[in-house]
Amino acid sequence: MPHVNPLTHSFVPIVFMVLMSTLTGIGVIVLSWFAGGGRTSHAGETVYECGLDPMDPTPHRFPVQFYVVAMLFILFDVEIALLYPWAVAFGSTSGTPALRLFLWAELMVFLALLGVGYVYLLRIGAFDWVKGVRRQKSMAGDARRAS
Repeated sequence: MPHVNPLTHSFVPIVFMVLMSTLTGIGVIVLSWFAGGGRTSHAGETVYECGLDPMDPTPHRFPVQFYVVAMLFILFDVEIALLYPWAVAFGSTSGTPALRLFLWAELMVFLALLGVGYVYLLRIGAFDWVKGVRRQKSMAGDARRAS
């Protein structure tokens, strides 16, 4: 009769995983309490909302750059998530060398397109926050001078 591991037919691994997860969470909280020393500041207690002061009485518009960067993050994140199915297909042992070469070439084309898109966005200034902030401040100054 073959030897059967008793842990494979019980809840011991699940209980162990839950216990270790709980201890890790408690450990991180205790460690941050000791390392932080209970120091707080006024800045740490204020609300932070995308770089804008929420207590400022004058309403501010969100810079368009904020939305552009958010959309670009989602776009690049989804594209990177597409690498997981590729990795599974590439790592399968049933693939022939010709299939693996095709998958590798496909990945190189995908990464080249991703790189070209990134360089294009970099060149047109999609990631340049300072330019957008300067433009917003100059428009606010023009509006004040006009009134």
